[in-house]
Amino acid sequence: MSYSKSPLFEVIVEFRTEPHGVLDEFDRVGKRLKSEYPIREQHDNWEFKIQPGSDPRISKAGIDSVHFKSADAANIVVTRPYGMTYTRNFPYISWQDFTSRAERAWRVWSKEVGRRKIVRLGLRSRNRFDIPVATAIGLDPSEFLTFRARPPISPTTTVGFSAQDHSRHEGYEMILIAGTTLSPLIDHAGLLLDIDVGRDVDVPQSWNDIIGALSEMRSLGTSVFEACITDRAREIIR
Repeated sequence: MSYSKSPLFEVIVEFRTEPHGVLDEFDRVGKRLKSEYPIREQHDNWEFKIQPGSDPRISKAGIDSVHFKSADAANIVVTRPYGMTYTRNFPYISWQDFTSRAERAWRVWSKEVGRRKIVRLGLRSRNRFDIPVATAIGLDPSEFLTFRARPPISPTTTVGFSAQDHSRHEGYEMILIAGTTLSPLIDHAGLLLDIDVGRDVDVPQSWNDIIGALSEMRSLGTSVFEACITDRAREIIR
C-alpha cells in the first residue's frame, strides 16, 4: 500500500564485512565519491583514562568511521573498519533510486578497500508518525501501533514508551523498535517505528544476489510495517 504522506524518514542499507581498512583506503573512497558526496566528516574513537595520583587523560584510539555526505545531506555513505552503509534521508524518492545509489557506493567501496566477505546484509527503515496533539503525555499508542509496550497494570497516563523485539523470520533476522519520539512539527508528538531486516547466514556476495535479498527484505519489512500500524495511523499518512 502506498501513502501520500509517507512516514519514512530514513532508509539504510548495511554491508557489514570482516574487519579491514585504514584511513587512506577511506580517503580513496571519498575521492571517487566526491562529485556526489562532497562533504567529509571523520568520527574518531577516544579513550578516557583515570589513574590514581594523576590527571585524567584523553587520547585518540583510532577511527570509528568516515562519513561522506551529499551537499543537501540527503544521501550519506559511511565507511567503517568493518564495512559501509548507505543512507537516504527524507524525502525518500524510490526503491530504484535508493538501490542504484547503494550499488554505486558499494562498487566504489569494494574496489578501493578490496573485496571483503559480507557477514551481514541489512535493510533498515525508520518511520515517524506525527500525531496532531500538543504533548505526548496522555497519548494512547494503541490507537496507532499494534506493537507497543504493555505495562502489567493499566497506566493512569502514558508519559512515553519504548518497545523492542529481536527475532528471526523466514531466514532473516529482524529488530523491531517502537516508541515515542520528538516531532519536528509544532503541536505534534512523534511515534517511531523502526524496522531492521538483516541476513547473517548464507549472506549473498555478488550484486545480483544482494539486490535479490534486499528486495525480499523490503517485502518482509513492508508486511511487518502494515501489521504494526492501525487504521487510525493510516488515516494520518493517507
